[in-house]
Formats: sequence, C-alpha cells, structure tokens
Amino acid sequence: MLAPEDIQSIQGVVKTGVDNALVAFRGEVRKDIDNALVVFRGEVRKDIKTEIAVALIPFREEIRKDIKTEIAGALVPVWEEIKDLRHDMNGLREQIQHLAVTLDKFLKRITDYEDELTLLKADVHRIKDILKEKLGVEVAI
Repeated sequence: MLAPEDIQSIQGVVKTGVDNALVAFRGEVRKDIDNALVVFRGEVRKDIKTEIAVALIPFREEIRKDIKTEIAGALVPVWEEIKDLRHDMNGLREQIQHLAVTLDKFLKRITDYEDELTLLKADVHRIKDILKEKLGVEVAI
C-alpha cells in the first residue's frame, strides 16, 4: 500500500498534468471558437448584404428616379445661373464692340485733326515765307 505522502505526491502530479492539459485544451478551444466566429461573421455579413440587395430590388428603379429628380432639381438653379452668365457675357461683348467702334471713330478724328494741323502748319510757314519775301516782315508764331 502507498504511503499518504506518495498519494499526495501522485495527486499533485496528476493535478498539474490535468491543469496543464486543461489550459492547452482551453487555448485550442478558444482558437477554434475564434476561427468559427470569423467564418460565421463573414457568412452573416454576406447573408445580410444579399438580403439587403434582394430587399432593395423592387425599390431600385424608384430610388434611381428619386435621385435623378433630386439631381435635376438641384441643377435647375445652376442652369439658370449659366443662362444669366451667358446673357451677361453677350451684353459685355456688345458693349466691348460698341467701345471698339467708338474708339476707332475717335482715333480717326484725331488722325484727321493731326493731318489737318500738319497742312495748316505748312500753310502758315508758306504765308510766313511770302510775308518775309514780299514785305520783308518776319512773323514770330
């Protein structure tokens, strides 16, 4: 028969072995559960996405129409603004064209005045020369 110390020693060894085996088993079980959860979550996500997609099929066209209507409604002010800008640009073009014509007329008048002034200066010089030659009078202008 075994002595009580030997029994206690055997119990300690068995307890340690059982504890170590339980720790290892728990670790393996945890890994298995984590892996199973990852797979399960992925499948659930796929299922949910599929269910949502299937559930939205009847509403897809209505949603598209609503989106198109919303976009069209949002674009109306933009198109109006573009029309206004085009109108303003056309007005500016007309004003620029009018200013260009006015400037051309003004420059022509200045050129005509310069030409006339050149002719008048030439006439004044001839008159001065004639007065000096015929009358002996020098005119200072």
